[in-house]
Amino acid sequence: MFTERVADVHYIHCPSNHDYVSGFFLSDVFKTWFNKNENITLNYKKMEYYYSTNGNDKNGPLSFDELKQKNITSKTLIWHEELDDWKMAGQLPELKNLFKKTNIALKKKESVLKKSNIDKKPETNKIDTLVVNEKQKMFSNPFSFNGRIRRLEYGITLIIMYIGIMVIVGMAEALEILGVLIIPLYWAVLSQGTKRCHDLGRSGWYQLIPYYFFWMLFAKGDDGINEYGPNPKM
Repeated sequence: MFTERVADVHYIHCPSNHDYVSGFFLSDVFKTWFNKNENITLNYKKMEYYYSTNGNDKNGPLSFDELKQKNITSKTLIWHEELDDWKMAGQLPELKNLFKKTNIALKKKESVLKKSNIDKKPETNKIDTLVVNEKQKMFSNPFSFNGRIRRLEYGITLIIMYIGIMVIVGMAEALEILGVLIIPLYWAVLSQGTKRCHDLGRSGWYQLIPYYFFWMLFAKGDDGINEYGPNPKM
């Protein structure tokens, strides 16, 4: 151990792009060894990086670890105080390995996804599997309470009901037993009304609301498929 006083020493360490890891390790060694020497001062300066996304902006300062967290590419412009001008990240030695690892990871991920897509069985959505092979014909099932009908079909149904009632009433005057024919007529009107409510996304009970049939006549039905079935226009 030296006993005589040596000249004052001021040690400055600024890790460059060539000695980022080993440089700080060396700094710690100096700091530990000369920590108690009053005539030796230590100054550690961490490299500050800046990056630009379009050549006009300047983002930073950032440490090396912070820079790696940014979404930079090999063509992102980088600058620090040891560089005379901006350089692409792929030209800096300390960043080359970063892009190599990233490319390897992406290739592995693509390989895994490609393999999984081959092995994976195609999944289908239950709604998407409901395919209407042909356009629904009007009055295809007038006595059923299932499905949907268009407002045009419902309007025609009301006209038929009005004419049918007039005819049945006239016939019943001659032979009263013919009045029972009004039962299937009312049944058809209720079933058609229920399907028209379904087309609006409503329960069939809505047709019992006073004057609701006006809304059933003029309101547009739901687009696409709803909980009651496919669009009757499809």
